[in-house]
Amino acid sequence: MEAGINSNFPVYGLRTGMGESQIAFLLPFIGIGGLILQLPLGMLSDRFGRKNVLIACGIIGGAAFMAVPLAGAATAWLVLLLCLAGGMVGSFFSLGLAYAADILPKALLPAANVIASFHFNIGSIAGPNIGGTLMQYGWNGGVFIVMGLAFAIFGAVGTAFRTSGGRSQEPL
Repeated sequence: MEAGINSNFPVYGLRTGMGESQIAFLLPFIGIGGLILQLPLGMLSDRFGRKNVLIACGIIGGAAFMAVPLAGAATAWLVLLLCLAGGMVGSFFSLGLAYAADILPKALLPAANVIASFHFNIGSIAGPNIGGTLMQYGWNGGVFIVMGLAFAIFGAVGTAFRTSGGRSQEPL
């Protein structure tokens, strides 16, 4: 998510009529949202369960990403949407590992960390390329729609599984 936004948002911004200074001003707000909301989301996950918070973050963050093209070049709306999207999905890595610690035996936690790192790296490589390809073929807002749909689908699929016995997942 971060690599895709950092590499594609400047191109998106220029194609939608934003100036260079506006783009430079807006770009950090994804990370700022993640910094602001990481501790509150962690506290919420302690209270309501990590899975529930991850599902809510996926749906809310996905909706915020999909709304970015609707904001056009309106700086105030983009600040709000980028902070919200970054805040909601910026904690996925840490909340995901905490959730893995909740449901996996301790012996499997190093493997879960390695798998999470692989997925993070694959996303960091593939994300900018997918977004760039979408923009190259004329769908400027596609980077936000595809990213938003991916997070929203994650949230929707997460609701189809329930925890049983604290250590396993089974379909409803």
